[in-house]
Amino acid sequence: MTPTRPSRVAKLTQRTVEALKPEAVPYYAWDSELKGFGVRVMPSGRKAWVAKYRVKNSSQAGWETIGRCELKKADEARANALEVLAQAASGKNPKAPKVDRLTVAGLVEKFRKIHMPTLAPSTFVQYNRRFEANILPALGKRLVAEITTADIEKLHSGIKAPMTGNRVLALLSKLFREAERWKIREPFTNPVRDVLRPPEKSRKRFLSTDEIGRLVEALNQLEVEFEGVSDSLAGIEALRLLMYTGCRHQEIVRLRWDQVDLERDEIQFRREHKTGRTTGEKSLPLLPEARKIIERQPRLLNNPYVFPGRKLGKPLCKIHLMWVKARTKAGLDDVPGKDRPRIHDLRHTFASVLLEADVSIQVLSKLLGHSKIQTTQVYAHSVMATLRKGAEQGVALLEQKMTSKKV
Repeated sequence: MTPTRPSRVAKLTQRTVEALKPEAVPYYAWDSELKGFGVRVMPSGRKAWVAKYRVKNSSQAGWETIGRCELKKADEARANALEVLAQAASGKNPKAPKVDRLTVAGLVEKFRKIHMPTLAPSTFVQYNRRFEANILPALGKRLVAEITTADIEKLHSGIKAPMTGNRVLALLSKLFREAERWKIREPFTNPVRDVLRPPEKSRKRFLSTDEIGRLVEALNQLEVEFEGVSDSLAGIEALRLLMYTGCRHQEIVRLRWDQVDLERDEIQFRREHKTGRTTGEKSLPLLPEARKIIERQPRLLNNPYVFPGRKLGKPLCKIHLMWVKARTKAGLDDVPGKDRPRIHDLRHTFASVLLEADVSIQVLSKLLGHSKIQTTQVYAHSVMATLRKGAEQGVALLEQKMTSKKV
């Protein structure tokens, strides 16, 4: 409200401000020592400390209400006014949105406390690894509010593996999305949004019929080599069951006897979200070969797992080492033009074999336990690519023969 009478100028102290009397119209009393520092006096008798400023090298000017006089002493108000006037004198508008001073390291710590307790253990470990290896070394000391798309692009360009780089981007995007939600950054300013993600090479590897046969033979040979070594034999049998069921690695390693129904030839899997929330159950029919594998496993009184580990009451910890031995013995490590197969590729191979046998996408989706059929359709695309390649090779051979006849 603009006063309608001349302002007063005096040294503003607690005593002089208390002596100011209300009048019929509002008015200002300005400090004689600190230009721009004053008191606004209303007809009601209410008084407030104010600072009037003009931003250096700018046409911007404004007022800042510092506080009510009865709640803030003169010395404190003077110090607050000095801060406001100093900002304006340095070219900064005191009314500009305040930048949160939280660093990226501080944001990560908050993210760990609030968001990460809900994650699956494996995801928790992956997030921490990416924070420590990639994000904190590059951005940890920077202010969250000042991170730009260029900063994210620079970090991303320093990560050689496209898949790792894209996973770091995904985590950063989530991190800054939370920063917006927690009002640490302005809305719709996620710096990851416009960063281009390079295409990733598909990691799916499908074993050929010949490779499957060699792998089966390799497992048979390893069974002889590790005769009497219970956990090694359990690892071999677990790999065989993975081949005959298309299950996920952890589903077989942690398979319990109470999940196996030999009367109905079924395995009951309790489907859980990665955070532990139950989302339903799935039943998997036991094929004769898979049933034989399970039936020959020893049942231990002190261990509920089909494939027991060395520790009392615990499942088989890892089968990766046995998988590497089997893969190497089968000659699958260095196949020209192909990646080394992973344990999970046994699941991919199972799916592709069933599709080639004309099992419908809907049935295969149920067998694999996919919640969305679009996930299963990836396998159909892979099978079609294999068929297309075979057809192209056949056509090329046919053209070669036809050309040779013409000559």
